[in-house]
Amino acid sequence: MTLPLTISQQARILKRALELGLIRPEDLGQTVDGDSETLSEEGLAARFKELAEAGRLREALEEAWGASGDATPQPEGPALSPADLSAQEREGFPLPAAGRYLPLSFLGDGGMGAVYKAFDQQLKRVVALKFPKRLGPGLAERFLQEGRSQARIEHPNVCQIYSVDEHEGQPYLSMRFIDGPNLKEAQGSLTLEEKVRIVTVVARALHSCHRQGIIHRDVKPSNILLEHQEDGGWRPCLMDFGLAREQGGGDLALPGMVFGTPAYCSPEQLEGRVGGVDRRADVYALGATLYECLAGRLPFPVEGS
Repeated sequence: MTLPLTISQQARILKRALELGLIRPEDLGQTVDGDSETLSEEGLAARFKELAEAGRLREALEEAWGASGDATPQPEGPALSPADLSAQEREGFPLPAAGRYLPLSFLGDGGMGAVYKAFDQQLKRVVALKFPKRLGPGLAERFLQEGRSQARIEHPNVCQIYSVDEHEGQPYLSMRFIDGPNLKEAQGSLTLEEKVRIVTVVARALHSCHRQGIIHRDVKPSNILLEHQEDGGWRPCLMDFGLAREQGGGDLALPGMVFGTPAYCSPEQLEGRVGGVDRRADVYALGATLYECLAGRLPFPVEGS
């Protein structure tokens, strides 16, 4: 097993493993009476290798791989396997089993795409891979438009797109994996201050999108993922630009077509006034999101689809 990590990186991962309860202080030569062994760099590296090969650092290593899109060299092991995938999910993974990406788990699907957690064996990091659920001239182009739109935005609270790729006619997006719930799932456990701070941060991220001429058109709690930070707070990340379009640019929608989630759509979206939808529609949707977080219900009842 090759571990191309610096000593300081190994030390940080060992410290995190202690915090997570994956290893004990005595595994590092520490005792309760303070009579602790002083590890040399070689000794620390040896302990790290031993614990990693035993599989006891896996959770800490996966957490390190998924952290903030860090491009520093990552460990090539311990071995990862798609054990969390059912036979049906493994069969449905659209990329070759012996290829660059090793599927780890199926994360779910939305209106346009299915998402997998995978390990990028070339860059040694955990990523999220998104595939369109249906293929067709219009749908494939809209999916690729999502990748192009999202990749243009460089903001810490907009999910980073690593690449837009295609395999044997199957387009897919590789993006940063965010290990946390979405705002819809978490809102019941958040304090008032946390909810307001999260929506404020997302508002700034949306403003960055709007300054670059990108309109999201599907802002809602389930498209805001939350990542737990070391200080105990939450870092929101805006996702899913599948319905995004450029202000003043062409659109793949036809007049009268309704795109978005009705509960969060502005009136002009619901009326199918495609040309009349601008950044104010995102502001409306974010307001509806905040309303739901604070009141525990949607601003207007929605029945049916």
